Amino acid sequence: MGCEYCHLMACGAGSLVTLAAVRIPIPDDQSLRFTELAQGSRMIHQVHSQVGEPAADSNFFRAAELYPFESIAQQSRRYLDAAFEHLLFWADHVAPLKFHPEQITNFTLRPCLTLARAALEASAQAVWLLSTTDPVECIRRHVCLRRWDLDERAKWAEGERKSELRNEDRDLVARVAKVFTTEQVGPPGGYLHVLHLACTNKDLKLNAGDVERLWRLASGAAHGKQWPDEEFRRPVATAPPELASALFPDTSAMLEILEVAHQMTQIGALQHAAYSGADISALIEDARVWMTESVPLKDGVSDAVRDWLARGEVGSPRPHC
Repeated sequence: MGCEYCHLMACGAGSLVTLAAVRIPIPDDQSLRFTELAQGSRMIHQVHSQVGEPAADSNFFRAAELYPFESIAQQSRRYLDAAFEHLLFWADHVAPLKFHPEQITNFTLRPCLTLARAALEASAQAVWLLSTTDPVECIRRHVCLRRWDLDERAKWAEGERKSELRNEDRDLVARVAKVFTTEQVGPPGGYLHVLHLACTNKDLKLNAGDVERLWRLASGAAHGKQWPDEEFRRPVATAPPELASALFPDTSAMLEILEVAHQMTQIGALQHAAYSGADISALIEDARVWMTESVPLKDGVSDAVRDWLARGEVGSPRPHC
């Protein structure tokens, strides 16, 4: 979405970084970017939520003709729905659609990194699954991810249920044995492996090494490790004097991983729409209208500006507020 929108949208009032009883304000440029990411997540989710059943000439439809078992389209949607739940949870915290004028939004490190990491892991599965225009290759990747799911379920199952899941895995491999070897449909080696696979997507513009660094830091922060605190916090001059060397969450680092999670989820959602044969331009226009009607604007924005947004004329001269 155009940045003009976010300059006119109301941000969460009083965005602060918190340490114990001490609060410091987030720089205006970072506060704006947090708002842009929140509203961007809402807009692309609106696009995703309007994608219907696969069209008759779509890649999902062709894949289903070749593999009429589990729905690959439904599995792709499940990955992306999970990613959006995490990003929208954060969006509702940082830039709620309704808020009291005196509301204060406290930014703490671990919830942000944990939600971003979870969105990244979930959406990366959809990105890798759909980063091919070959329905046969898409089926192979689906089977790999499906086997991973069955393996994880079998690890905690007991008795007869464990045997059922192991048998289901064997049946899955046998089902595609005429096309793929067992090695070709092996489960991925964990979320980090899937992230590296997803980063081969040329539309992402992400370096796999940078993504791994952020993923490891976020994982460590989520589990209370010490070294992420050292990497993700910065000293800030404060009063009283005894807090002069206090370390506060580094909002620049928080933005960095949110940017990556947002980009991964956005690419995944657009790939899903394309695979479904949806009219992406029409969906984006509908989402823009929804945003104009749903997102609060700053106080003092004139009716002329509201009309300008409603007409979708971002890029043309903006009326005075």
